[in-house]
Amino acid sequence: MLAQLNLSDRARRGLSLVELMVVIAVMGIVLAVAIPSFGDMLARKRVQLVAAELASDLAFARSESGLKSVGIYTYFKQNAEMSCYVIVQRTGAIDRCDCTREIGTACAGTIGLTEIKTAQISKSSGVTIKVLTPLAIASGLTGLQFRPLHMDPSAADLKVLISSSRGSQPKLQIELNGMGRVKLCCPDGSFSGVQSCA
Repeated sequence: MLAQLNLSDRARRGLSLVELMVVIAVMGIVLAVAIPSFGDMLARKRVQLVAAELASDLAFARSESGLKSVGIYTYFKQNAEMSCYVIVQRTGAIDRCDCTREIGTACAGTIGLTEIKTAQISKSSGVTIKVLTPLAIASGLTGLQFRPLHMDPSAADLKVLISSSRGSQPKLQIELNGMGRVKLCCPDGSFSGVQSCA
């Protein structure tokens, strides 16, 4: 009877301080191992999403140039706060669009340019877009034109690097050939399932 009484007292007390400390230590070790790999996974996914969106947008711009009798331009820009690009339809003289402005107003106040899409990637996400191929359209403008009806780009062999400053610093590269076809590749071979760049 005495043994039953001691057992029921222990059952009411719950966990001891030592048992709780062991559980917390084990959880700390598991989290210390999991958090860096989770951060790396997030960085890789962000790079993949931005690269997929840019590849899709360049293919869209190319297809739009085949349907319309006006040029479709893609302008790229970076500043201290973001990397961005804007896709525009040009119906007049070249004017300036600024993708760092609020979305929907990138071409506000310009003559002959209609904004189709603006994409902005905040530096706080750790992802940047960098054009590796010089793309001067006019003085002060960095961009690419898809010629109307022909669907070919003004810059053959365009290369755009999408990279992250976080985790294992993953990188993907968008390449555009002379016909305007988009290819996604990995410059350092770090993405499994993605072809290495030549």
